[in-house]
Amino acid sequence: MKRPSTPYILWCKDNWNEIKKENPDSDFKESSNILGCKWKTLSAEEKQTYEDKYKAHKEAYLRVITKEKREREAMQLLEDEQKQKTAMELPDQYHHFVQEAEHDNKKNTKKVKLPLKPKHPISTYLIYANERRTALREDNKSVIEVAKLMGEEWKNLSEEQNIGIDKDYLLSCTYLG
Repeated sequence: MKRPSTPYILWCKDNWNEIKKENPDSDFKESSNILGCKWKTLSAEEKQTYEDKYKAHKEAYLRVITKEKREREAMQLLEDEQKQKTAMELPDQYHHFVQEAEHDNKKNTKKVKLPLKPKHPISTYLIYANERRTALREDNKSVIEVAKLMGEEWKNLSEEQNIGIDKDYLLSCTYLG
């Protein structure tokens, strides 16, 4: 809302057209000088009507400005409260974010395999299974049947047979030197 016009400006707005009719060839500066001279010659009673209008406009303006100021202050308080609440929540949000990031990193990290690292040797059971599998597969048995038979045979092997397989196993371990 604009500030209210002064009593002089209110009077000028009312009398501008009259001055322009009386002096059609005058420019803005000349018209303003004529209005200024006439304002000075006005009586206090004539000026009082414009001062009363000014006071009424000013009071309305001040009511609006005061209301707007209170609204601005209330909004500022609300914003400050929201900022404070956000500031209080930030550490918790940050902590939660860090935990999620650590959890995601644990999920997504894969072990890097070194290409020159020696491989683990196969177990004695796998050596036995590799030797036995071909003989059992010749009988047209399914993979499941072959696996069951190899498991049973492995359980039933004697100590001496296991020792023989262990020696083969040790010989197959090339990285032991």
